[in-house]
Amino acid sequence: MTWWGEQLLESDEVHCRRAGELSLLLKQVEDELWIAEQRAETSETDPAWARWAIKKKYKKVYIQPRFPDKAVVVKPENPFRLQPGVAARIFVRVPVCASVALEKQSSNVLIDFPSAVLSHTWFGGPTEGELCYWISSSARRKILVDSTRDYLAICPVQLRNKSPEDLLVEKICLRVQWLSMYEKDGQLWANETKVHYKGGDDASQVFVSNGPPAEAENARLIAPPREQIKKSFSIRTFFGLGADEPLRGVENN
Repeated sequence: MTWWGEQLLESDEVHCRRAGELSLLLKQVEDELWIAEQRAETSETDPAWARWAIKKKYKKVYIQPRFPDKAVVVKPENPFRLQPGVAARIFVRVPVCASVALEKQSSNVLIDFPSAVLSHTWFGGPTEGELCYWISSSARRKILVDSTRDYLAICPVQLRNKSPEDLLVEKICLRVQWLSMYEKDGQLWANETKVHYKGGDDASQVFVSNGPPAEAENARLIAPPREQIKKSFSIRTFFGLGADEPLRGVENN
């Protein structure tokens, strides 16, 4: 059984779902729903329960995978250059969050927990940029489906160099909060992101495709984007001064 989906509730009984590093605990106590998280480093301590008073007893809740609430910064497995007019496709595995809702595929989420605790990093210059998450695994030119790690979603990204000069691809900022999530044969997928680089530090033109990627044809929709945006937008994707390492002294989310 996958860790997401519906969870039946029995009064006072603790139910556990595991996703990556996360153990998600749920129980119903009279007219309250209790939810907590545990990880390896806290497994021997009593869980800190978050509690909701609800208008009626629910026989089940729904656990949904969702992308993180910030963009992620990732490095390719090996930096490479794109010549003018050339396109390349890469794949990024992103740890998802476990979200708890009272209704199926609801946007009214009670709480969510990351399946892996990610470090923060800064993407941009000293006076202009954004706080992101750092993904330690590499972006790859080829990727294999791995349904045993069903807490990781595969995000296809197509890069195209529309500038007159070579593009060195050594660090990428992917806005996962704007992506939908799909599932096929136990593997989670995102819709494809297309990035057109125009040159220098200028913003790239970014397009978010409709529907699942070609590798997951006919996959079913699991969760909508956290944030609704236009299908295309301009934003920096490759410029990342100061994003080489996770930030020190910033509390992980």
